Amino acid sequence: MASKEDVLGSIVDRVASRFEAAAAAATEAPGDPDVVLGRLVRAHVRVATADVGEAQVFIHEWRHLSEARRAAVLARRDAYEAIFRRVIADGIATGSFTMTDPAIATTFLLTALNGIPTWYRTDGPLSPAELADLYADLAVRSLTEASR
Repeated sequence: MASKEDVLGSIVDRVASRFEAAAAAATEAPGDPDVVLGRLVRAHVRVATADVGEAQVFIHEWRHLSEARRAAVLARRDAYEAIFRRVIADGIATGSFTMTDPAIATTFLLTALNGIPTWYRTDGPLSPAELADLYADLAVRSLTEASR
């Protein structure tokens, strides 16, 4: 019988791998930064809605792992966030996005995206694809429209 930490570690590793693979697929094809960011957001939403229970465990419970496992997850999380930061920084550099701080913009977007598993229901009014499109639109518009 595996320990509770082994079970948690397995779930966290599995979901992290899904997020990483989805982000890699979203960013491997060329495109303007707004297009790439849209694909990246859609990919995140697809993973978050594929199994909301596992996504919730991944997003909230990884902090309960042992120090060594937590450090490994943190490194993976930092690398995942760096993908968003890079796309946003590229968008700022090309003029696709209004000037902002890529780290703050990434925190803003990932906080919104990581909230999805806490409220999303598969029997709700939006399909995962519809939700992904809405979030992608909001994400891109939040970085392309001039601040007021």
